[in-house]
Amino acid sequence: MAFEIYTPRRGGGKTATRAKKVPVVRLSKTSLVLNKWAREALGSSTIELAYDADTKTIRIAPNGSIPLKKTKVFAKGFFNAFGIKMNGSFPVEVKDGYLFAKIS
Repeated sequence: MAFEIYTPRRGGGKTATRAKKVPVVRLSKTSLVLNKWAREALGSSTIELAYDADTKTIRIAPNGSIPLKKTKVFAKGFFNAFGIKMNGSFPVEVKDGYLFAKIS
């Protein structure tokens, strides 16, 4: 029998490991939520959304016309326009000030 060691992600003093600080986008039925690190990488309070159906990738660009309300963007129209039905959290790749989230 092989034992696996449990290491808590939060708390637990100095020995506990913390989760890596990576940008993440979370999609729900009506909104797109950026975590703290994704917002810092973007550096803007307004965004532009684009979608590539071939690679199933969402591009988030700074200085667009869509307001970022604290952490959330109301994106129901965007999801409906491109037929995006996916929910969940997705890691973000940062390139040249743009955020790319592959949602496949």
